[in-house]
Amino acid sequence: MREQVDLRISDAAARLECSTAKVSRLETGKGKPKVRDVRDLLDLYGSRDEVRNARLLTLAADAQEQDWLSEFRDVIGDMIADHMAQYVSLERDSAVLKQYEVDLIPGLLQTPEYIEVVCMAFFPERSERERRRFIDFRVARQDLLRRQPEPPEASFIVSEAAIIRPIGGAEVLRRQLATLQAQLEGPLSYVDFRVLPTRVDASEALGGPISVIKFPDTDQDVVYLEGREGATYLETNADVARYEAKFSVLERASLSRAESLRRLAQEVEDLASS
Repeated sequence: MREQVDLRISDAAARLECSTAKVSRLETGKGKPKVRDVRDLLDLYGSRDEVRNARLLTLAADAQEQDWLSEFRDVIGDMIADHMAQYVSLERDSAVLKQYEVDLIPGLLQTPEYIEVVCMAFFPERSERERRRFIDFRVARQDLLRRQPEPPEASFIVSEAAIIRPIGGAEVLRRQLATLQAQLEGPLSYVDFRVLPTRVDASEALGGPISVIKFPDTDQDVVYLEGREGATYLETNADVARYEAKFSVLERASLSRAESLRRLAQEVEDLASS
């Protein structure tokens, strides 16, 4: 429809107040449009076919209803920031996922007990029910790594600080690390997991967490940089290449996967005896 009225992707992006990458993902079936977005695009394209318009709006509404995120409408925008919900939606469509974490075990690898401690730190004023919903959301998000038949090609690098800082106490951390080790040796054996030693000089580790999300059959990949009060999305090919290079440097500075698993086992043993 856009091509029929001789408009560019940038014209559609301007109407939706979003990136051209998002419009490209919508047009190639890599993302689910909101009903409001479909309505805005139909208006921009001057569509007067009421039957087709109604059908497209119904399809958009049905897609949103079936989206697993819709189950957590009560916490998205409240406890779960919009930028995080957007990230999870992109993460869900990924073919390749690369994450570097500084202070915490990556969210996709956290145990419910560990998530609860993180939730208490960020939302101490919330009710028990609200925190439970947040935990349910985080656990449901982890189904991505068990997606069949093709989970994303996932790589995680964590700073050594994340596996020695006793979030919630030594016993909570011990159970988290023991569970992580068992998962990586079992159902998540395909996942690349590495520990970046604290004594390694790696300037690329400065500046906070990094996520690189790559999609199948598209050049609209994304870098996500999360901060305490918001997030930044970088979507140019140059930015993606730059952060992939940073990730590769961190990978080379990290322990191998086998060494990282041994480091987890060592920490589990030390925590058990402390």
